[in-house]
Amino acid sequence: ELPVGSLTVAVELWVHRFVCPTPTCSQHIFCERVPWAPPHQRRTTMCTARLLAWAWDMTAVATCRAAAAEGIAVSRSTINRLLVRTAAVAGGGDDPPAALTIIGVDDWAWKKGQRYGTLIVDL
Repeated sequence: ELPVGSLTVAVELWVHRFVCPTPTCSQHIFCERVPWAPPHQRRTTMCTARLLAWAWDMTAVATCRAAAAEGIAVSRSTINRLLVRTAAVAGGGDDPPAALTIIGVDDWAWKKGQRYGTLIVDL
C-alpha cells in the first residue's frame, strides 16, 4: 500500500475460500475477491497506479529511486514488467496502429560476428 507520511504500510489480507459441492463443476475452489487488491499481486491498485505514473515519465532505475524515497520497495525488473503488461493491455484494441512517420534505427554487435541486435524506435 502507499506509505503514510514516513511510515511504510503493509496490508495483511485474509479472504474466504469456498468449495463447490457440485461434482461436475470445473472449478472446485472459489476465493473471495477484493477490488483494490488484484489477485496474484503484492501491491494495491493505487500503489501500482503511482508506480506506473512515475515509470511512464522516468527510467526504471529512476522510478525505483523515487519509490524508495517514498517508502515503496520495488525493483527495476518489476517496473519493466508493469510497463510491458500495461502497454500490452493499452495496445490490445481493434484499431490498427497508426503509420509511423519518423523512426530511429540502431544496431549493434554483442559479440563480434555472432550476435547482433537491432532497435527500432518510434520518434
